[in-house]
Amino acid sequence: MELVLKLLVVEDVHEMRLWLEAVLTEDVAGEPSPKLAVTSLAPSVLSARQEWSRLRPDAVLLDEILPGESALDLLGELHAEGVPVVLLTGVEEPRHPLPAGARARLTKPSSEARSGERRAFRDAIRKVILTEPPRHC
Repeated sequence: MELVLKLLVVEDVHEMRLWLEAVLTEDVAGEPSPKLAVTSLAPSVLSARQEWSRLRPDAVLLDEILPGESALDLLGELHAEGVPVVLLTGVEEPRHPLPAGARARLTKPSSEARSGERRAFRDAIRKVILTEPPRHC
């Protein structure tokens, strides 16, 4: 039985939600395990809370900038529950520090991303989610 990593994707732009789902679930021969599965797509913090409560995915991919309630509020809640969160940004080289509770910040792949770039994005997500965060004493 193949290991599957269940993801909740929180992104306010409809086209980007669909693009991320397509990139994350692209079935390519020879990709490492675990397989990525998008169990839900959420356009807002409120919707993300509902979907997380209902489905309990293994990890959350969270757009850093969302309309309405702050993505950082949701990040804090998910971190308190022990949920791995990867922040997604459209900024090529963000200069602001990674917020507490986030495992990493990854740049969203563009719609022109080649297969190698899409695979690197998926591999980075696997690595970040499956790597234990550092323990702070």
